[in-house]
Amino acid sequence: MTHQQARHEREHGDPVVRTGVLFFSTPGCASCRTVRSIIARLDDTGEVPIVEIDAAADAASAARHRVLAAPTLLAFHQGIEVARRTGPASAEVLGELRAAAAGGTALGRSTAPRGLVVLRLLAALVLLLVGVLTATPTLVVVGAVIVIWALAPLAHKVYEFRTR
Repeated sequence: MTHQQARHEREHGDPVVRTGVLFFSTPGCASCRTVRSIIARLDDTGEVPIVEIDAAADAASAARHRVLAAPTLLAFHQGIEVARRTGPASAEVLGELRAAAAGGTALGRSTAPRGLVVLRLLAALVLLLVGVLTATPTLVVVGAVIVIWALAPLAHKVYEFRTR
């Protein structure tokens, strides 16, 4: 750990992971206990560390990393988030996250819940369509806001790609 990373950790309370996986958990989370037990069984080579952060105790760090649910795993390569997984994770998924962090490449398959994004987009499009057909500006605005909300993670990834 460099002096700058140690100072950041002291000032902000969250560890700086250049290359590794952050595991955000909460004390009462059953899925977090399962992921924790899988991590304990993994072969720890030390090349790609998995650092656990209690999201309830360190809400500022969870907010800074846009963690909204537990468990959430974030893979970092050279300080850039390359993959994210929210929800229960198997040993295979943990291995893929470690490989993504080590290689700096995004996972071959999406770690975002696609069904939820598709559902948000469909709901937004229905609201937009009904709002336009009935000339109800409120529905049009709500539909547009939901479209932006559903597409925000994609826009964030595009921005990260362009700033590399």
